[in-house]
Amino acid sequence: MTAQRAIRLRHLSRLRIIGLILVLLATLVLGVFYFIAQDRSFLAEFETFSAEVAFTDDTARNTWSLAPGTLLCRLDLGGQRRETDGPGAEDDNRLRDLMCEPASFDAVETDRTLAFRWPQGAMVVVHAGPGGSLIADIEAVAEGDGIDVGAGAPLAKGDRIVLPPEPFYRSGSLPFSGQVRIGAEAGAGQRGYLVAGHYVIRQTLPGRDNPLTVASGQLNRGDRVGFRFSDDRGQGAVYGFISAYANRESQASNVPFHLVAYTALGRGEMTINRFANRTTVIKPEWTDRAINDPWLIGATVVLTLAALCAGILADSMAHFPNGQREAGAPDESSSSADIAHSRPPEGAKAGEPDAPEATSGSAMAARTASESDD
Repeated sequence: MTAQRAIRLRHLSRLRIIGLILVLLATLVLGVFYFIAQDRSFLAEFETFSAEVAFTDDTARNTWSLAPGTLLCRLDLGGQRRETDGPGAEDDNRLRDLMCEPASFDAVETDRTLAFRWPQGAMVVVHAGPGGSLIADIEAVAEGDGIDVGAGAPLAKGDRIVLPPEPFYRSGSLPFSGQVRIGAEAGAGQRGYLVAGHYVIRQTLPGRDNPLTVASGQLNRGDRVGFRFSDDRGQGAVYGFISAYANRESQASNVPFHLVAYTALGRGEMTINRFANRTTVIKPEWTDRAINDPWLIGATVVLTLAALCAGILADSMAHFPNGQREAGAPDESSSSADIAHSRPPEGAKAGEPDAPEATSGSAMAARTASESDD
């Protein structure tokens, strides 16, 4: 290896080290961006037998429109119930008795659509009733206030709203804005458990305004799901709606209802409680952001190809330091060796034999003389 080639190889090694350092620095800078927590939102869909909703504002997002045939069940008003005449009256009364017990409630069936807004501070527990109906038990109202539904006296704590199967289906979506917990832990005799669900997490990434899906997962039967927030107030709103089960032909005695919930962009987390297990907190990690970012994936591919091409070029330059030789050009190293071999030794005249050959002739003459003396 000539000195020029050794110097060239040292330069190439330095370039490779510099390139590696630059790649590591770029990776470190990107890693800092991905380690920093970004705003995220959750979108989840459930099939469940129960849910708990606490309304945190009194905006139009909490307006329900209930179809005719809804039952308003008020507590302890003498146990009277309205009798219904005509075909199917006996079945209607039996269903009413199942959902609004005569000993506890006075049931009033509406004959028109009721549109009302849940006030801030109200809380309702919603659970599936017989045959695909929906029962909403009022657990809390603002102190001193009731819930004016536009029919009779305001509803108070302990009262109940019942949507039989057909009015529930015709009422469409029942929206909410506030805090929500879906399902119940599957303890002994529990019937309000979650049947199934899935969720996706969307998050804003560096340099982008629109959030991307960074994680998703499935929920198990019996999970109790909630949301919490780590902002200054520790509170955040969950938006969504409740709707009837899609399969209206189901003959099951109790049919779950659908619930869709999502959060606004923020520092929210999803919690899962399972029977005899610790609370599981669901939130995206930096690896979720990195492996789902198309920009990072594209940059990684480009850098990998660039590093591969640079390595191939460096190896080529190391093997051919002066470039590809022209065809038929003499090799400098072989020519120099031939010239040195053909040059006569110092002190020898042209045409004289080489010194090694002369020395060999003298030795042969001496051996002949010695043999003749013997």
